[in-house]
Amino acid sequence: MKKIVLGLAATAVFAGAAVSAQAANPHVTQIPDGVIPAVPSAEGGVPCDLLIRYDDGGDDTPGSGPTLGYYAGQDHQFLGIRSTAPAGGSFLVQSAGWFSDFWILPGMVDVTVTEIANPANSATAAINVTDGGTFEVVFDTPICVPGGADYSVMLCPRVGVYGVVGQDFNSPDARSYWSPDPCDLVNLSTSEDYMIWSCVTECGPTPTIESTWGTLKANYR
Repeated sequence: MKKIVLGLAATAVFAGAAVSAQAANPHVTQIPDGVIPAVPSAEGGVPCDLLIRYDDGGDDTPGSGPTLGYYAGQDHQFLGIRSTAPAGGSFLVQSAGWFSDFWILPGMVDVTVTEIANPANSATAAINVTDGGTFEVVFDTPICVPGGADYSVMLCPRVGVYGVVGQDFNSPDARSYWSPDPCDLVNLSTSEDYMIWSCVTECGPTPTIESTWGTLKANYR
């Protein structure tokens, strides 16, 4: 299947890390002194038949970004997006990814995809993040969602892990969310698109294996 881009927009922490927050807005972290921000790179390290992405691929604020993770003791913030599967048929969420222009406290980030209308239909993959860059995960047990259905892609750092996510201010699609708790779509950010994406492919039938009775007996001996 040909890869295409869907929904693309029209166009006590770490020394030197200055942070600011407002109750009605997502927490933002400034880049620490002396750190050089990463540059967005192309996706491609994971299976991706149909790319579902709403940012334009460019980071508009390389010196700062919405906070992701535990930025001060137990104070934390999670980030995610609401994605929509293509119309018609049903689609398997193969993989997901995001871009961080810099990272502060390394560790594991859980990436969770969930069908919004059916929260029990969910899958999680974990990745160890140590620096800024592009990160991608593959789901060992991917979910299948109906065509046209919404699903969330949430980035959920574990305790003590902290960084940022890139942001695109060009024609935002009102699909980006931040939350102090839980790791879910809680507070909508209408001024930007977070640089978070996913890949889908058509759901296929459950494979079957044809074997002779003799082969089956041999396998179970």
